[in-house]
Amino acid sequence: MNAYGFMPHGFCFEWRPDVLWLHVVSDFTIALSYFGISLLLLYFVFMRRNLPFQLLFILFSAFIILCGTTHLFSIWVLWHPNYYIEGYDKALTAIASLATFVTVIFVLPRALRTALSLEALVALRGKELAATNAELRAQIAARETVESTLRQSQKMEAIGQLTGGIAHDFNNMLQAINGGVEMAQRRIAQGRPEDAARHTDTVRQTVERAAALTSRLLAFARRQPMQPRAVRLDELIVSIEDLLRRTLGSAIAAINFDLRLNDGGWPVLCDPNQLESAVLNLTINARDALADGGSLTISTTPRHLDAADLAGHEGALPGDYVDLVISDTGIGMDEATRLRVFEPFFTTKPTGKGTGLGLSQVYGFARQSGGLVTVASRPGVGTDVHLFLRRAELPVADAAAAQPAAPAATGSARLLLVEDQAAGRGIAAEYLREHGYEVVEAEDGPTALSLYRGSPAFDLLITDVGLPNGINGRQLADIIRETSPELPVLFITGYAGTTSLDQLDTGMRILKKPFALPVLTAQVEAALRARG
Repeated sequence: MNAYGFMPHGFCFEWRPDVLWLHVVSDFTIALSYFGISLLLLYFVFMRRNLPFQLLFILFSAFIILCGTTHLFSIWVLWHPNYYIEGYDKALTAIASLATFVTVIFVLPRALRTALSLEALVALRGKELAATNAELRAQIAARETVESTLRQSQKMEAIGQLTGGIAHDFNNMLQAINGGVEMAQRRIAQGRPEDAARHTDTVRQTVERAAALTSRLLAFARRQPMQPRAVRLDELIVSIEDLLRRTLGSAIAAINFDLRLNDGGWPVLCDPNQLESAVLNLTINARDALADGGSLTISTTPRHLDAADLAGHEGALPGDYVDLVISDTGIGMDEATRLRVFEPFFTTKPTGKGTGLGLSQVYGFARQSGGLVTVASRPGVGTDVHLFLRRAELPVADAAAAQPAAPAATGSARLLLVEDQAAGRGIAAEYLREHGYEVVEAEDGPTALSLYRGSPAFDLLITDVGLPNGINGRQLADIIRETSPELPVLFITGYAGTTSLDQLDTGMRILKKPFALPVLTAQVEAALRARG
């Protein structure tokens, strides 16, 4: 009991511990929670200085703090009957609650208006963002249009350069052929046929140059008929080392030519003839860059290329490769030149010193073989050309065992010759007949099928690949082989287009146009002999 005659509140509970501590724990927990909520609200107001309705938050925090103190006093008066102080605390709490209530009454309309304003602002910002997004999309579309136009322009420029180069070289060759034929005719008319041979030799040499040009163009376009097989790269390079040294000519005295091979290593999958041509082209380019002498090195290294290594090389797959490097310490190239080295007819050599098709042929050969080619160069330092060829999973064939015996000069077999060009077909048929073959001619696939089904059996099908009237040469061979699976097939083609000749069945072979007529008879005899 205190001076005022009040008894502690615990007296009402008969000082029972269970009741006392139930009130103590409950009130203390409520007080702590109120204080924690108030402190967090005040911290929030302090951190957000521009927060709307700050006064309302402060009043509400004060009200909650006072509520917490009333619970603390409820604990205090259990043992100390200071009820006046507890009453004053409740009075302050009442004042704070009333002030908060009044403030809410005045603030609520403004808060509602602000909420509506925020909604309008969000809607406005949404419209602005939509407009900005639409503008960005329009800019992206315009940029894509410009880029597409630029790509088309660059493509047309490249096509113009390509057709211009082809027209220039072929016009020169046609002039040589036309002049050679005219001079041969004049000598024959003059009764001097022995002098005509010199001019026909010129025509033949020009045809061979034209064939080499078209072969390089097809290689660049990755449309070159190829006969890939597993090849030991180091053995092939060693086998053509003498040819490479002769290619260096008199310059070899000033050039340090070195082979750094992997001594075996992985076999690669490619056409060995095309690979020899690629190595020869790269060696010639390196020689021309070493006008003042230097080093020329050919090396091979097994490499595993992952997706990161192949970035930017579309179509190349991760896996094992052999890296064939032709390095020189010559004049090198600047970056602008390096970026154009694979363009057909682009050359840094003087006029008449190069066709500009060497590296483009290497590029096409590499891509058609499932590999890739890269060039690194610095002016005054030199150039490294890396030709990556895929590792072969097939066994390496024995070249000696695969070499056919020398063909016979004549034959007696029955041949079906399919060629849509009458002039070429007539010449080939006449030449084969001169060598004892029975030749039946057809101008397209349907005609050939009709002759095949209505005539005695044939011993060999000779067909062009690009035939008119709905059936190409490969399709014709497949149809005929459904009933005559052992019939050998000789494809003669200048360009196979999209027709697949990369995977030939047993008994099929390819002869590329233009070809010498003796080569035709040799291929015919080899095909017949292989049949047995």
